[in-house]
Amino acid sequence: MVSLAVRALLKRRCGIRKLAPHSPGLASFVILYVCLFSGVVPPTCAANRQVEHLPFPQAQVDSGHASLPVIDATDIRFAQLSSGQGLSQARVGQIIQDDQGFLWFGTQYGLDRYDGYEFKAFMHDPARANSLSGSFIHSVFKDHSGAIWAGTDQGLDRFDRTTESFTHFHLGNPEPIVFGISQDSGGRLWLATEGGLYRLDPVTGEAERFGHDPADSSTLTSDGIHYTGEERSGNFWLITSAALDAFDRARGKVTQHVPLPELAQGSMCEAGCRSFHEDRSGDFWITGNGLYSLHRKLNQLTPYSLSDRKPSGAALTSVNVMLEDHDGTLWFGTNTGLLKFDRTHREFIRYRRNPGDSGSLAENNVVALFEDREANIWVGFNSKLPDYFAETQRVFEPFQPSIGDPSSSPGEDLVSAIYEDRQGALWIGADVECTSAIPTTRNRISPLWKIRRGLCGWERRTGWTSSTRRRSLSQPFTRRMDRPAMW
Repeated sequence: MVSLAVRALLKRRCGIRKLAPHSPGLASFVILYVCLFSGVVPPTCAANRQVEHLPFPQAQVDSGHASLPVIDATDIRFAQLSSGQGLSQARVGQIIQDDQGFLWFGTQYGLDRYDGYEFKAFMHDPARANSLSGSFIHSVFKDHSGAIWAGTDQGLDRFDRTTESFTHFHLGNPEPIVFGISQDSGGRLWLATEGGLYRLDPVTGEAERFGHDPADSSTLTSDGIHYTGEERSGNFWLITSAALDAFDRARGKVTQHVPLPELAQGSMCEAGCRSFHEDRSGDFWITGNGLYSLHRKLNQLTPYSLSDRKPSGAALTSVNVMLEDHDGTLWFGTNTGLLKFDRTHREFIRYRRNPGDSGSLAENNVVALFEDREANIWVGFNSKLPDYFAETQRVFEPFQPSIGDPSSSPGEDLVSAIYEDRQGALWIGADVECTSAIPTTRNRISPLWKIRRGLCGWERRTGWTSSTRRRSLSQPFTRRMDRPAMW
């Protein structure tokens, strides 16, 4: 016999309202375990999570699949990080870049910061209360203020750059695992967990939970939240373990329901692999155990089937992650390689692992994608160290003097210091002269002042330059001011 407690949990988490009295207890516990603790949604659970008599619009799903061809290519050369650089673990599931230019990698053994040369790993230390709350990183996010947030297997943390410590935020008891973090235009953080949707005020730390109520069909379709985000028009969307929903944040109600066929069929996709993205063309993409596009004006969902051009090519439908780069190109990480979408020809270009080519993809199972400030795209894998590549190979651009224009070069060959300020100007220090390169003026730099001994300075507001020094140890410091430099 099935206990009342088990029946209640099956009803709350899986939506199963009726269970035959003679149902085997072991089978029921198996269903309950799968619904509670895994990313797999059994057909029994998925079928019973369907919401009937919805008080809001429900999108129509195309009966067929839009088939897009996949062709293989080798025109991109991939570079791989070295194990000697200190990454705490090979599997990288999340990658972001902070305002200081550091790259952050989320692993199953800590949060790692990369300075371009080596890693510094932040891990959980039971002896330090302000260390990372847990070891397994499920989500990493940079908010509007530049703060770094991490969802671990033990809670939600915010990194303090000054003290290099973490502040812990309490959401419940036990602490839910935060699989995804987003921020709306009002500055509020939205946390996707298996225990509901949380809204967090990053200033006060106050959190509010939204969940599924079986008696109210206008609430979330499930407590299992996989991804959240705000589109350009201001509408807020989230993916639950039952559907894609539009959510009214003021009323806490669902306003539109988009059923995802993969969920009704019992998806094998883990909780953190589903996402959506509105590209710059206005197309709304949904990824997971399938690939879909949503036409919001028609309220119509189109599933895509990706297959090789070869007659025997198997369908490729599982998409782990997607990225839109600075040029608007869409990249999709799958279990069978990295895909680039060719909008013109309506096809996918695929890059895969070739054991005989060190410049090919390190592994076919792609789980993370990120583009840094220099347009390098980073690729995280299930079991290999990350790759990175630049779709357009850049070459060095020489700053050479123009004939008759001595101000177009540093004036000498020996450059001892280079610095980029907050306005994007490059400052170049040579032996006897300081110059500045303005990025909007191609291959042209302007002399600022002749370097004198001592500490030199330049006031951006007035244009005056100065040098501070003393001629001997017994003399006080003196400062010399010069007229504004000509740019």
